[in-house]
Amino acid sequence: QELFSRWLEPKSERAPPYLVLQAVRASTMMSDVFVEMRHFKWLLKTFINLLPAPNGSMEEELLLQHLVVGLCRAAAVCHSDGSTAERVTQAIEMSIHASLVATQVCALQGCLYILEARYGADLKQLLSLLTDYSNSHLLNKSSVGQYSQQHLLSMWAISFVIVERYSHEMKDAAFTSRLVQCAISVVLEEEDSVSTAVHHCILHGLQRLLLSFSLAKQDSSAVMQLAVKRLNMPNSQCAASALTLLLTCMYTGKDVDRMLGFSNDVPELEEDVSMMESAIVSLEKVTILFDRIRKGFPLDAQVVAAVLPALLEDFVVTAQAMNKMVGEFMSSHQPHPTLLALIMAKVFDSLRQRNQLTDIRDWVILSIGSFIQRKPVEVAVWSLSCLFISASSSVWIRSLYPLNRINRMSLDQ
Repeated sequence: QELFSRWLEPKSERAPPYLVLQAVRASTMMSDVFVEMRHFKWLLKTFINLLPAPNGSMEEELLLQHLVVGLCRAAAVCHSDGSTAERVTQAIEMSIHASLVATQVCALQGCLYILEARYGADLKQLLSLLTDYSNSHLLNKSSVGQYSQQHLLSMWAISFVIVERYSHEMKDAAFTSRLVQCAISVVLEEEDSVSTAVHHCILHGLQRLLLSFSLAKQDSSAVMQLAVKRLNMPNSQCAASALTLLLTCMYTGKDVDRMLGFSNDVPELEEDVSMMESAIVSLEKVTILFDRIRKGFPLDAQVVAAVLPALLEDFVVTAQAMNKMVGEFMSSHQPHPTLLALIMAKVFDSLRQRNQLTDIRDWVILSIGSFIQRKPVEVAVWSLSCLFISASSSVWIRSLYPLNRINRMSLDQ
């Protein structure tokens, strides 16, 4: 700190420009490991004194790239206000309108510290500045293809944070809807035109908006449709992100309120009709997940199979869940029968924990005829073993399931 203080003194005694630039860069990087408030106060005071005048030279703009990041970080930690916050806001505005894209990206990344902390700058002016920037650069479809990946990631991150934390403080009421529509249109583009990193960033941002309940009903429905469409992508990574988004949509929707009994103000008849409609929609989504197990790669199928039992228990009526599960298990087009057997075992476990032993017994009796008719005989014997082991009330018999799974693998070989 003493060494850098000597290098970063007022202009009359300052070190050469290149040394100042490297000292500022090093100070910004080392601020990641600052643990004392006095270090952040020193950084804030020093960097404010180093701010160049607007429309400065190229050297001053290069210096501004590192100054704005360290300045925002220090201002957020120190909870700056008053004249200091105004200076920070001016520095951000100067960086946002800089000629170099790298300076704009640094300003956006620095703004994340301010927005997360809610201190360090004039938030009203900052929100207005950032929403205007997003409207002209990110939400403008004619120019969005001109930016680098890092620039796009920074703009998406800023936009999602604004909607998540400051949706009630924005002057532009339609900003959220435009952002969601733009995000959906970008994700639905061809895979070659959107990088995987941007794809993940957008889907993760939409997920955070759902979890914070920042979206209107119409926007939430559009996000749900997006998740269903992208779940069928051949790219496993993108499909996994879509699966996470779909689960978030289902567990943050009104279906969960009805499931937990939070919709007491709705008339009983209307509630029953709504529950039936929700069950049908949920069954359609579960069907899509079963299709993903059938058509996806082995790793994709394992991921989907891990979440399906909970979805069947939470969103689908028991009779429909059992019918769908047994039907998929009996399908001759299913390339992952061991995963379907695991789903069946977990569903039976959940029914057993809820003391629904009668349902288990009834479904075993109804299904046993279809299991016996499977061809060849070895597959029928294995299927019956899975059914009886999963339905058994004896923990010792259920412990035989791993051995039965190994027998199926040897049968496939």
